[in-house]
Amino acid sequence: MNCKRLLILLLTVFSLIAFRYAYGAELTMKDGRVLNGKLGTLHEIGEEPETGPTIEAQTIVFLDDNLRRVYVPRFQIANVNQDDPLDVSVKFLLPQRIKSASRIVSSVGFFSKKTPFDKYGRRTLTMATASGPVDVIQGITELTPEYVKVEGITHTWDMRISTSSIPTPVLDAILQQQISQGNVDGVVKVARFYIQLQQYHNAVRVMKAALAQENVSPETRKKFEETFQAVKQMESRQLLEELNAREEAGQYELVSRLISNFPVDGVSSEILQQVRRKVQEIEQVNQQKQDVLDNLKKLYQEMPGGEEKTRLAPLLREIVLNLNRNTLDRMAAFEQTLDDNSLQPDEHISLAVSGWLLGAQFATSNIAVSLSAYRVRGLIEQYMSAENEFQRTEVFKKFKMEEASSVKTVSHILSVMEPPEAVEANSRITDDFYRITCRNIFDDSELEYFVQLPPEYDPHRKYPTIVTLHGEFSTPQMQIDWWAGAINEKGVRNGQAGRQGYIVIAPAWTPETTRAYDYSGSSHGAVLGCLQDACRHFSIDSDRVYLSGFSIGATAAWDIAIAHPDLWAGVLPVGPLADRFLLFCGFNARYMPTYFVFGQFDNSIIAKNATRLLNGYFLRNFDVTMVEYQGRGHEDFQEEILKMMDWMKRHKRNFYPSKFECRSIRTFDNFFWNLEQSHFPPKKTADPVHWPPPRGTTAAITSCEIRSKVSLLISTSASKLTIWLNPNNVDFDKKLIFIINGKKQATVTANGGKVVKMSTEYIEPDLRVLLEDVRTRGDRQNPFWAKVDISR
Repeated sequence: MNCKRLLILLLTVFSLIAFRYAYGAELTMKDGRVLNGKLGTLHEIGEEPETGPTIEAQTIVFLDDNLRRVYVPRFQIANVNQDDPLDVSVKFLLPQRIKSASRIVSSVGFFSKKTPFDKYGRRTLTMATASGPVDVIQGITELTPEYVKVEGITHTWDMRISTSSIPTPVLDAILQQQISQGNVDGVVKVARFYIQLQQYHNAVRVMKAALAQENVSPETRKKFEETFQAVKQMESRQLLEELNAREEAGQYELVSRLISNFPVDGVSSEILQQVRRKVQEIEQVNQQKQDVLDNLKKLYQEMPGGEEKTRLAPLLREIVLNLNRNTLDRMAAFEQTLDDNSLQPDEHISLAVSGWLLGAQFATSNIAVSLSAYRVRGLIEQYMSAENEFQRTEVFKKFKMEEASSVKTVSHILSVMEPPEAVEANSRITDDFYRITCRNIFDDSELEYFVQLPPEYDPHRKYPTIVTLHGEFSTPQMQIDWWAGAINEKGVRNGQAGRQGYIVIAPAWTPETTRAYDYSGSSHGAVLGCLQDACRHFSIDSDRVYLSGFSIGATAAWDIAIAHPDLWAGVLPVGPLADRFLLFCGFNARYMPTYFVFGQFDNSIIAKNATRLLNGYFLRNFDVTMVEYQGRGHEDFQEEILKMMDWMKRHKRNFYPSKFECRSIRTFDNFFWNLEQSHFPPKKTADPVHWPPPRGTTAAITSCEIRSKVSLLISTSASKLTIWLNPNNVDFDKKLIFIINGKKQATVTANGGKVVKMSTEYIEPDLRVLLEDVRTRGDRQNPFWAKVDISR
């Protein structure tokens, strides 16, 4: 090879490497997320990254934003854009006496003490070690709007933290040390820093302070004034985005208050036009609501007196008190037929009340049916709150006398009614914060859980929900604070869960003295019991329930999620460790999106998880995201919360898969979607108390495939099965076929008693089955209408 060709080759190689690391990449994921950073690829977690310009032929792709690395499977990526250079951020370099060698920090556990940064960017961390507490002095060496590089002064340690995690007064003090008195250019740099941090009010404050100085030139003043205007637009747009987020979360009163005080001075016409449009939308909705109420009042007055009119009165009062933006769509059938003069006043009102009780698409003009639906709703509430089987049986007898007691109609009523059980008054801590006692569904012990509701909680609206499990050194209340924010001096929480309209549930799932997760039925039963009880008391969107946890709570969340993958829209463990039963059944995660967060120096936990399960997740193209914070240890990583919530809003549970194949090895891991099992062979089960299991123990594999909503092909090693049926997974108007382990079933036991010949008879929906299913599982959105029992 001649020198010229060699030079060209070297330049080409250099250009490829420089392209990868000097230019950023933008990944658009299939779930809609957009990730940015320096691109890298891996075959497996733990190996050296590839530096080529493409991501082909690699299993794992990661993006490094200098704070964290985000790993995703290659085939979960929808688009890659490597054309744009990374944004040029303002950067401050702080001089520190950094240790270059000796006493290297490679594993980081819990901090027993942490001092705030001083104005020079230094702090002290006290870590618990096997030799006792150790103090580590750190200093900030790089400060950007996205990340802060913190290095060890007494130890060799490169740690990264999010700039937004540093309190503003502390950040102010550090920045002021970086600019000399009267240095206008330095002030401009600080202002740019705050603009890139999207703290526009701080940018304005800094620029105003600079303009007060005497040595500011006319040119600089002009630039500041132009920047003021640009920042004003940014701040107004940010406020508008906040209004949209609050509106999406159902916080309409807050939106109305904020928009009435929206700043207009110096704001662009484009933004003002959007504000005016939003004001008009609010006014139109308010007018629409008033028109509905006025028409209802008028029609009610036109009705002749009688028993029907008397019975309608309390229901109409309920509508008057609760009609709002969350419920106005129930009046669609009523509004659309107001001009239909062929309908009598009672028929118009029937469309309104039946729409209120069933949903507008199932509204009827038959007032007798509407009033029957009203009575049926009352019976449902009685049934759900009955204390024992005898009381429930007595209530159930009354359903038979009602015209609106069909399984289909009751299912519609359940889907839109308020939660059937009221919360006891002594459970309320504040207006939106509760401590509730319930039963463990597996061992019937008593436990408690905490619930934080979002602002303007409305029981007629379904809310996404986070179930969060505390670690060995934290509490349920601390988990509530992590997601919803601590209670401030005004007695309210201003955290992200409330801002984005999430309910947060924190079970006391383990005794305070517990230091390790036990994989037991008691732990599972505590978490599932709290969720089921909360569904009976609060308006939870059962298709958007997310399970999270920290430390041993993260391991529990991972294990509980893969044991019951049909319950969750996603799982978000922070610092878990895959062990025991997870190693047998961990690949059930193929049916459930997962979002892992780790610290780089968390005791080699990433390598352990990668070898045991995570590399398999990436290789099999599961919907998995793994986040690794650089230089960090065993922490809760609250700065990740916005990313986590963005991920959650893009994932929703599919409760009716056409096919699945899951593994289980504990007797209580026996319910997957529509299939419940019992009586497994001894070699297919293991007891958490007696670990490890005997040699030769293997997980039971259960699969189910539903073809054309008629044929159910099931493979199982259990000898007893209960198959739960819903019109979303089977067609009740056709003869169903059940094939168990290749054998077609001639007869089955339906709905707890009747023997059905599959060649000539149909499986009928059963109201008692539906009511019991909702009472026990708490899922009013996806109730089962019938069940089939099969013994082999």
